[in-house]
Amino acid sequence: MTARAVAGPAAARAVAGLAAAVAVFIGAAYFAGLAHAEVPAPAGEHLVGRTDTTVSAGGRELPVSVWYPAAAPTIPAHYVPASNPVAAALLSTEAALWLGEPIAAPMMLTATVAAGQDAPLDTTLGPLPVVVYSPGLGTPRWLASGLAADLASRGYVVIGVDHPGETPAVEVHGELMLGTAPAYEDTEYMRRALDIRVADVHLVLDELAALPVVGGHVDIDRIAVVGHSYGGLTALAAMRAEPRVRVAVVLDGPAGWADNTDIERGGVDRPVLMLASGDMLHASWIRFASDNPAFTLGTIRGAGHYTATDLPALAPSIARCGSLPAERAAAITRSVVTGFLDEQLRDAGAAAPLPSWPELEWRTR
Repeated sequence: MTARAVAGPAAARAVAGLAAAVAVFIGAAYFAGLAHAEVPAPAGEHLVGRTDTTVSAGGRELPVSVWYPAAAPTIPAHYVPASNPVAAALLSTEAALWLGEPIAAPMMLTATVAAGQDAPLDTTLGPLPVVVYSPGLGTPRWLASGLAADLASRGYVVIGVDHPGETPAVEVHGELMLGTAPAYEDTEYMRRALDIRVADVHLVLDELAALPVVGGHVDIDRIAVVGHSYGGLTALAAMRAEPRVRVAVVLDGPAGWADNTDIERGGVDRPVLMLASGDMLHASWIRFASDNPAFTLGTIRGAGHYTATDLPALAPSIARCGSLPAERAAAITRSVVTGFLDEQLRDAGAAAPLPSWPELEWRTR
């Protein structure tokens, strides 16, 4: 599972041509009044900063975005973290095509997100709880920028991680690398992908103290892993493998697959939140729920698989995002995730019950 570098004159010309085509598309969409999208703003009391970097060990290099409460505003961060417009065009186009939503490419390039690039950290808050975010198979880390910014505005450090090789495209030290489409029906592929992802989370946790801006200001005793779709299974597996992880949050993902008895039957001894979209639950949760008393399950009526991401604001599709408006979807998801993390990492307990929404049904609590 390796990424393919974009290198050489032919590749450079292809990338330049692609960027030019996207630029034309953006211009046409702009004049048609279609190209601008706003990710719902964070609701917390703090300014938000973002810094983009790479963590590496043993030859594995992971592009990450670090979100945190900021002490002062700076220049706004671009939605797509990239070193230049050509790289941003390639990253957004590949992501949109893999998602099956080509119109999302110009939206990603022109979207706004409330964060200051490389803003100074608000050090008055003391050591900050940490959230590592793992995206779904075939989606980039920055598709959850809205959730990451919201958590940062509430006093969390959020580290969004790309998993090179199965992410549409990544940029590492200025080099663009294309991924290979995931083989969803191949059990061995899925198992191997999960192993790699868990190792990626382990790498990020090992490198917390070395992260720019926030290094030395994180609380290593308050760590959560949050993931969307297969990133949710990553969160579960990482928590089982990592005693440093206190809590896992699964955003519309599986607890395992047909023969993955290790996750389904092994159980976990720490709190897990599963926030499902719609009324259908992945069958793997049936056994998981019965074996794990520290399990919280909620479902959001009218939600789609990508409701927990920024896709509803970028390219709303009932098939992928459900029928909830982007603002409503973001408000529900963010309030539930924040409430659960506050309960588990800030010892809010019964003093801060999880939120209630007409669309939200708690199945276990």
